[in-house]
Amino acid sequence: MPEHTDAASPAKKNHPRHLLVTLAVLAVFAGVGVAAYNALRPRGATAGFGQTNITDPAAAKALGDSLLTAHDTTVLVVVAHPDDLEFYAGGTAISLAKRNRVILLMGTSGEKGAGGWPGVATVRERLMLETARIAGYADVVFLRHPDQGLGQAAAYPGEVKAAYLKYKPTIVLSFDASDEAQGYRHVDHEAAGRTAAAVARQIGGVTLYLFSSSAPDVLVDYAPVAETKAKAFATVGNYRIVNPFYAYLVQPVLRLRNPPIGPSYGMRASFPSVGVSYGEVFRRVVEPPDPSTAPPAEQLPPTLENP
Repeated sequence: MPEHTDAASPAKKNHPRHLLVTLAVLAVFAGVGVAAYNALRPRGATAGFGQTNITDPAAAKALGDSLLTAHDTTVLVVVAHPDDLEFYAGGTAISLAKRNRVILLMGTSGEKGAGGWPGVATVRERLMLETARIAGYADVVFLRHPDQGLGQAAAYPGEVKAAYLKYKPTIVLSFDASDEAQGYRHVDHEAAGRTAAAVARQIGGVTLYLFSSSAPDVLVDYAPVAETKAKAFATVGNYRIVNPFYAYLVQPVLRLRNPPIGPSYGMRASFPSVGVSYGEVFRRVVEPPDPSTAPPAEQLPPTLENP
């Protein structure tokens, strides 16, 4: 009679190892997928991001209504990246552009967006110009400083001052760097807001409306242009498609979400007590004219005119 043995066959011995390897590979792919989704999903990939920290909504809305009466003046927008304005204050800028000249001063072209995929800066500039046509902005100036390095760009403060002197704005939209809101913060946003405020103090004759603020006192109702804002925000945010992880992983997941999220408006503050469902909030800072300051104009890089 053959001798009986309890030893497992080689195939049976290797089966647990193959299973562990398969599970490890799946875990790596899942981890990469989750990381890609979290890194590349659009900011504001919901119906809207809101702030409710206004102590007197009625007074704030009155200031917002007053802002929207501006006409035949220049509005300068000092931001860090394409999509900053559309997320935080696109409804206000679109409303102002109907009767005023709105100029965007773009500190960087956002080359670290979409995971830093090659060519993304060029795509973002093209989409920003397309967005400007949708929104009715008069011009976009690209300064092309390094993304995440705006605060270290030695030429940047002079360029912002030159823009103030060239365009002579009475209204400036930018980030609130001194009373910054909680949540998403970016060093370039802080640099843009800090520089815009410093130049306004030096030159004077400007009213700043600062978004992403922890102490807002202005509420703008952009309901009449909400769909235009949504279209502009979708357009300027479409740069992520250059990254194949977004195109083949993140975007399909977003499309499969149930129920559909509908259009995204970025900032969408709601204050039912004053009848506002589509709102943007700001902190208002008035810098009075100072006739003693008349600094010489500095050379501003050539603009990219909207075709």
